[in-house]
Amino acid sequence: KRREDYEAKMSRENPFFTRLGAFLNYFGAYLFVILLWVLWLAAIVAWSTIATANTTSPWGFDAAQYFAISLCSSAGSFSLPSDAPDWAYGMAALSMAVGVPLMALAISSIVIMVWQGHRFKKVKQAAWEPVTKAELDALEQLGLGLSDGELINKGGFILLGMLRMGQDVGIIKYLADAYDLSEESGGVLLHLGPSQDDEDEKSSKTKKEHWL
Repeated sequence: KRREDYEAKMSRENPFFTRLGAFLNYFGAYLFVILLWVLWLAAIVAWSTIATANTTSPWGFDAAQYFAISLCSSAGSFSLPSDAPDWAYGMAALSMAVGVPLMALAISSIVIMVWQGHRFKKVKQAAWEPVTKAELDALEQLGLGLSDGELINKGGFILLGMLRMGQDVGIIKYLADAYDLSEESGGVLLHLGPSQDDEDEKSSKTKKEHWL
């Protein structure tokens, strides 16, 4: 439901600021993590530029930026100059300790943002695309004897969606065969056992009777 509301607000028919607000509201937590990562990289660029200013090989923005990214991604593959001040190595250790997990979270946030859109599009296609002859044949193999023009029930519709989402047909077929075998022996009987409260009450009565 939340994703559907977001997609509706992101329609091109809506004003720009409506779409911007929807984007910030929906991805706010992920964007906050990405912002922290960018600010942390900027801080590393700033202090590393200052630290190398009086060395034999002072860094410009490009070298400092490469150092910041390498420090947060591969535990410092790009080293400070050998004549850098001692405090710069302490800052590098602190920057690495915070930057490595922060960059992992930021990259994960970007992947999730992209993946959510792709997955929602895939779910919509699975729900609303017309049923093909091949899909009818697949459902028939699973025990749903449907013909052209016949209404599909809710269970069949969900099963069709699972097939379209890429669920392994072999697994579904195994479950369908297991159901058929259980039905031959009387079917699957649902029996709800006593709740934990009932068990506790029964145990309490047993203790009272013991002491009496």
